[in-house]
Amino acid sequence: MKNNEEKELTKKYMDEMMRLYRERLPEPDETETEAEKARERISVFSSEESLCQNDGNCGVLQVEVTTAKGDIPIENANVTVYDETGENIIRFMKTDINGISPEISLTAPPRSISESPEESMKEKPFSEYRVRVSADGYYPVLNERVVIFSGIKSIQPVNLIPITEFSDNPQREIVYGGIEEDEE
Repeated sequence: MKNNEEKELTKKYMDEMMRLYRERLPEPDETETEAEKARERISVFSSEESLCQNDGNCGVLQVEVTTAKGDIPIENANVTVYDETGENIIRFMKTDINGISPEISLTAPPRSISESPEESMKEKPFSEYRVRVSADGYYPVLNERVVIFSGIKSIQPVNLIPITEFSDNPQREIVYGGIEEDEE
């Protein structure tokens, strides 16, 4: 008897989740309009406006924001890119209907450094940036060491966790440190 109750309760829960998910999806004829809006938003921040100031030595960064372990994209998430120190904002963006931010060009060391073992020992072959992502109803996430190589497109996946009704600290920020440096 208990198994049937659990199955029925699970089915009700799944039906409710699917109903909420379907409500979130645009109607078929609205999809084109939403896609056009997303394209317009991306074109405003196209790579024509390059943030690269290092003689053309740039990498590209794009952020993909999702929830439910990557299954559901989050539209209109706030994506803020900071310099390595986290003190200076480089760019603020919003994600599109697919949870994807516009691509931006960022300064990176010359590619030749990463292609030469001797040079890589003297100087980092990449630049580091901080990326903070937030959206209503989710804990914000800070990626402290997002690595950018010259000539490479980096895609930074961010999985947001919903804030529960009974959360003890809804202001908490989730921080990821990126690459760990060797301690000497």
